[in-house]
Amino acid sequence: MKTDDLVGSKSFRDLNPQVFGLPAVKNYMQPYCAPTKRLIKQSSKQPNRWEREFEEYLRTTWRPIHDISTQSTGLKLGNGCVYWPDIRTTCSVGFTVDDNPMPNVVEFWEVKGQRRPTGIAKIKIAASQNKWATFWLVSKQTRKQGGGWHIERVLP
Repeated sequence: MKTDDLVGSKSFRDLNPQVFGLPAVKNYMQPYCAPTKRLIKQSSKQPNRWEREFEEYLRTTWRPIHDISTQSTGLKLGNGCVYWPDIRTTCSVGFTVDDNPMPNVVEFWEVKGQRRPTGIAKIKIAASQNKWATFWLVSKQTRKQGGGWHIERVLP
Protein backbone atom coordinates (compact mmCIF):
# COMPACT_ATOMS: atom_id res chain seq x y z
CA MET A 1 0.00 0.00 0.00
CA LYS A 2 1.38 3.38 -0.99
CA THR A 3 1.41 6.39 1.31
CA ASP A 4 -0.55 8.40 -1.25
CA ASP A 5 -3.39 5.86 -1.11
CA LEU A 6 -3.89 6.39 2.66
CA VAL A 7 -6.67 8.59 3.90
CA GLY A 8 -5.69 11.87 5.46
CA SER A 9 -3.75 14.97 4.62
CA LYS A 10 0.01 15.30 4.76
CA SER A 11 -0.14 17.24 8.02
CA PHE A 12 -2.30 14.50 9.59
CA ARG A 13 0.18 11.84 8.46
CA ASP A 14 3.09 13.91 9.81
CA LEU A 15 1.41 14.27 13.20
CA ASN A 16 0.46 10.56 13.41
CA PRO A 17 3.24 8.56 11.71
CA GLN A 18 2.72 5.48 13.95
CA VAL A 19 -0.77 4.98 12.50
CA PHE A 20 0.55 4.75 8.97
CA GLY A 21 3.74 2.84 9.73
CA LEU A 22 5.90 5.77 8.67
CA PRO A 23 9.11 6.92 10.31
CA ALA A 24 8.54 9.60 12.96
CA VAL A 25 9.12 13.18 11.94
CA LYS A 26 11.54 14.68 14.42
CA ASN A 27 10.94 18.10 15.96
CA TYR A 28 7.70 18.60 14.06
CA MET A 29 6.06 20.23 17.07
CA GLN A 30 7.66 21.49 20.27
CA PRO A 31 5.68 20.89 23.46
CA TYR A 32 4.67 23.97 25.43
CA CYS A 33 6.99 24.63 28.34
CA ALA A 34 5.96 27.00 31.09
CA PRO A 35 8.45 29.77 31.87
CA THR A 36 10.89 28.64 34.52
CA LYS A 37 11.43 32.09 35.98
CA ARG A 38 8.61 33.63 37.99
CA LEU A 39 7.48 36.92 36.52
CA ILE A 40 6.49 39.64 38.96
CA LYS A 41 5.61 43.25 38.32
CA GLN A 42 7.94 44.63 40.97
CA SER A 43 11.59 43.72 41.38
CA SER A 44 11.03 43.25 45.13
CA LYS A 45 8.29 43.66 47.72
CA GLN A 46 8.47 47.37 48.34
CA PRO A 47 5.62 49.73 49.19
CA ASN A 48 4.27 51.89 46.41
CA ARG A 49 3.96 55.67 46.61
CA TRP A 50 0.54 55.74 48.32
CA GLU A 51 1.61 53.13 50.85
CA ARG A 52 4.71 55.17 51.71
CA GLU A 53 2.60 58.34 52.06
CA PHE A 54 0.09 56.61 54.31
CA GLU A 55 2.86 55.08 56.43
CA GLU A 56 4.23 58.58 56.98
CA TYR A 57 0.70 59.74 57.89
CA LEU A 58 0.45 56.93 60.45
CA ARG A 59 3.81 57.82 61.99
CA THR A 60 3.01 61.52 62.34
CA THR A 61 -0.71 62.05 62.88
CA TRP A 62 -2.54 58.84 63.76
CA ARG A 63 -2.04 57.49 67.27
CA PRO A 64 0.95 56.33 69.32
CA ILE A 65 2.42 53.40 67.40
CA HIS A 66 4.91 51.06 69.00
CA ASP A 67 5.98 49.19 65.87
CA ILE A 68 5.30 49.58 62.14
CA SER A 69 6.36 47.38 59.22
CA THR A 70 5.40 47.08 55.57
CA GLN A 71 4.44 43.83 53.81
CA SER A 72 6.14 41.69 56.44
CA THR A 73 3.30 39.50 57.72
CA GLY A 74 1.49 36.88 55.66
CA LEU A 75 -1.89 35.62 56.84
CA LYS A 76 -2.92 32.22 55.50
CA LEU A 77 -6.49 32.32 54.25
CA GLY A 78 -6.85 28.87 52.75
CA ASN A 79 -5.15 26.22 50.69
CA GLY A 80 -2.40 28.07 48.85
CA CYS A 81 -3.89 31.52 49.44
CA VAL A 82 -1.95 34.03 51.56
CA TYR A 83 -2.91 37.64 52.25
CA TRP A 84 -0.06 40.13 52.63
CA PRO A 85 -1.33 43.36 54.23
CA ASP A 86 0.39 46.54 53.12
CA ILE A 87 1.17 47.79 56.63
CA ARG A 88 1.21 46.12 60.07
CA THR A 89 1.21 48.27 63.20
CA THR A 90 1.32 47.52 66.91
CA CYS A 91 -0.13 50.24 69.11
CA SER A 92 1.45 51.24 72.38
CA VAL A 93 0.27 49.91 75.70
CA GLY A 94 -2.66 51.84 77.15
CA PHE A 95 -4.45 52.55 73.87
CA THR A 96 -8.25 52.46 74.17
CA VAL A 97 -10.91 51.37 71.70
CA ASP A 98 -14.39 52.66 72.56
CA ASP A 99 -13.10 53.55 76.06
CA ASN A 100 -11.95 49.95 76.64
CA PRO A 101 -8.22 49.57 77.39
CA MET A 102 -6.35 47.38 74.94
CA PRO A 103 -2.84 46.33 76.05
CA ASN A 104 -1.34 45.54 72.61
CA VAL A 105 -3.40 46.06 69.50
CA VAL A 106 -2.21 44.64 66.20
CA GLU A 107 -3.61 46.43 63.17
CA PHE A 108 -3.36 45.57 59.50
CA TRP A 109 -3.78 48.31 56.89
CA GLU A 110 -4.62 47.87 53.21
CA VAL A 111 -4.10 50.90 50.96
CA LYS A 112 -6.21 50.82 47.79
CA GLY A 113 -6.35 53.18 44.86
CA GLN A 114 -9.78 52.03 43.74
CA ARG A 115 -12.40 50.24 45.76
CA ARG A 116 -13.19 47.19 43.67
CA PRO A 117 -14.96 44.19 45.21
CA THR A 118 -12.28 41.77 44.01
CA GLY A 119 -9.53 43.81 45.62
CA ILE A 120 -11.33 43.99 48.95
CA ALA A 121 -12.28 40.29 49.20
CA LYS A 122 -9.03 39.09 50.77
CA ILE A 123 -9.03 41.67 53.55
CA LYS A 124 -12.64 40.78 54.43
CA ILE A 125 -11.78 37.08 54.63
CA ALA A 126 -8.68 37.83 56.71
CA ALA A 127 -10.73 39.98 59.11
CA SER A 128 -13.28 37.21 59.63
CA GLN A 129 -10.58 34.58 60.25
CA ASN A 130 -8.28 36.69 62.46
CA LYS A 131 -10.51 38.37 65.01
CA TRP A 132 -7.53 39.08 67.30
CA ALA A 133 -6.43 41.90 64.97
CA THR A 134 -8.02 45.07 63.64
CA PHE A 135 -8.20 45.52 59.87
CA TRP A 136 -8.42 48.90 58.14
CA LEU A 137 -9.13 49.71 54.50
CA VAL A 138 -7.62 52.99 53.30
CA SER A 139 -8.04 54.88 50.05
CA LYS A 140 -6.68 58.21 48.92
CA GLN A 141 -9.34 60.85 48.39
CA THR A 142 -9.30 63.06 45.33
CA ARG A 143 -8.84 66.82 45.53
CA LYS A 144 -12.54 67.28 44.77
CA GLN A 145 -13.33 65.14 47.83
CA GLY A 146 -11.05 67.28 49.97
CA GLY A 147 -7.86 65.23 49.71
CA GLY A 148 -6.45 63.24 52.58
CA TRP A 149 -7.34 59.65 53.41
CA HIS A 150 -10.61 57.76 53.66
CA ILE A 151 -10.10 55.24 56.49
CA GLU A 152 -12.67 52.52 57.08
CA ARG A 153 -12.59 49.67 59.59
CA VAL A 154 -13.23 46.21 58.17
CA LEU A 155 -15.56 44.30 60.46
CA PRO A 156 -15.23 40.52 60.91
